[in-house]
Amino acid sequence: MRKELSIKTVISTFIVFIAIWSIRTALLKTFIDDNFTLWTKEIINGLIKSIIWAGFAYYFIKKYDDQLSIKYNQMLRSPIMFKVLLPLIGVVALYHILSKIIVFGGLYFNHGFHPSQLIGTVFLAGILEEFLFRGWFYNGISSVLSENKAIIISSILFVLIHYPKYIVASTTIPVMLLSSIGIFVAGVIFGWSFKKSKSLWVPIILHMIWNIVSITIGVV
Repeated sequence: MRKELSIKTVISTFIVFIAIWSIRTALLKTFIDDNFTLWTKEIINGLIKSIIWAGFAYYFIKKYDDQLSIKYNQMLRSPIMFKVLLPLIGVVALYHILSKIIVFGGLYFNHGFHPSQLIGTVFLAGILEEFLFRGWFYNGISSVLSENKAIIISSILFVLIHYPKYIVASTTIPVMLLSSIGIFVAGVIFGWSFKKSKSLWVPIILHMIWNIVSITIGVV
């Protein structure tokens, strides 16, 4: 008999997922990045991420679909609420501009940007990360706790999933903490947009915009 959905169930699935993703990051990502060209490594990393993230999200969303506050079909078929999306696009753009001016003193176009980044960092990240973190983690938590608590908790989990990459890349603690603040803010925006719209496409679009602004706007 299937267990009732609980916060313990959702957090347990996150622990399993971050363990799987940490193993992938430690054993595969560095090897792929060091041995393949830009386009090839983006495609390979994208395929691996698609299998792991989409498969994991789909399994648990479908398994607990009857207990979720936003059902599988609803989150994919609900119309895009532009009254939610458009103001938040402005919020995302304003956040990036102001935060980089305040923290770094200015901004400019990042000449290190490469079009291959659009595959993994923009399109796949927007779709896969929202499918898992809003479609499952936020959705699962909001089904047993309040929506606002679900936004905060799922945003914290969203921050933590970036840490395997930081650790493997030997990211400094100040950079890690600064990035964590931005990721948490992003998670709150994406979670709130999903809460209001009930459509997964709204946070997906916002996530893509967030990431493309992040990789194209550099700092002085």
